[in-house]
Amino acid sequence: MSGTPTLDLTVPGVGRIHRHIGSAKPGVVKDVRAAVRMCLAQGRLDVLDRLRDGLVTPLQFYDAFRRGALDHLATAATLAPLLPKLEEFERVYPQSEGYRKDIRLVRRQIEVVARAGATLGDLPRLLLRIKERYEREGYAVTFNRHKRVLMSFATWALGQTESPLWDELRRVPTMAYRRAPKPGLTVQEFRTGAAKLPAAHAGIAWSLVLTGMNAKEYWHDGWEQDAAAGLVRIHGEKRAGRERTIFYLAALAEPQRDYRAFRKQVHAAFGAAVTPHTFRRTFIQWAQAAGISRARVKGYCGHSGYADVTALYEDEQVSATVMAADRKRMVAYIGRPLGAVALSLEARSA
Repeated sequence: MSGTPTLDLTVPGVGRIHRHIGSAKPGVVKDVRAAVRMCLAQGRLDVLDRLRDGLVTPLQFYDAFRRGALDHLATAATLAPLLPKLEEFERVYPQSEGYRKDIRLVRRQIEVVARAGATLGDLPRLLLRIKERYEREGYAVTFNRHKRVLMSFATWALGQTESPLWDELRRVPTMAYRRAPKPGLTVQEFRTGAAKLPAAHAGIAWSLVLTGMNAKEYWHDGWEQDAAAGLVRIHGEKRAGRERTIFYLAALAEPQRDYRAFRKQVHAAFGAAVTPHTFRRTFIQWAQAAGISRARVKGYCGHSGYADVTALYEDEQVSATVMAADRKRMVAYIGRPLGAVALSLEARSA
């Protein structure tokens, strides 16, 4: 502010810095001048340029120096008007209508809390303010998505990745939330939907629901069924433990149909909320309801980190007959007949 002592120094490589310090306290005046000399010794001429040009005040400069936050001081780029830049971002950046919608929504939130002269450098503070609104309304997922949009905006607006502004936005804590568990289908719901599928797709649906395989394992990683041994070997490659063995329930259909076509048929038969992955959750739901322990269900689904089910049971000294017992539990829970795909099971269980 005018009337306070003046910082009047000529700095090599920068020129004359002539600014009112903004404080009359002798200690502050002395420390501001010392901070300028320290910046010069450290080679931070970029910061001193901003001080010379009035992009930052001496007190802002001194506060950032004390906190080791010189990288977060305003630059000509971060002093650019925020709201027009966001409008331009909405026009030119999005790759999809959905992303454009997210930009539009977060821009409106920023407009509510920002003053007319807000700059890019104000964005982290404004993000914290809209976070308060999202917290009151319980929109955790939306806030986290919009935070990522603003990080992309900072990268685009400044033309650099992982800038100090981007880092400040990244450090704004995301909102914690628990995703509501998506249930599987009841036996009757699955039977009803599977009956609406074309025969080839019904075979695929039964194969997924009776093994707990995901789409990648079924269509790409590979598997073998051994009816004589009562086993299905699944070659999951996602992580350790996905290579596993599970009990054989019925003859499995080969993946002769395209995944996309199958997914489309599943939506038509079961409703838009059901996907092929729902059948994996359904297997888990059925197995637990049938009385199979959670640890064994995890092993059958490849969540345990064990190479095979036998290794999973070593501490319990359980033999391979456990799988046969679990198979009987599943048959008892699912009921008979299972459908055309399970005729071999019916013959073996008669």
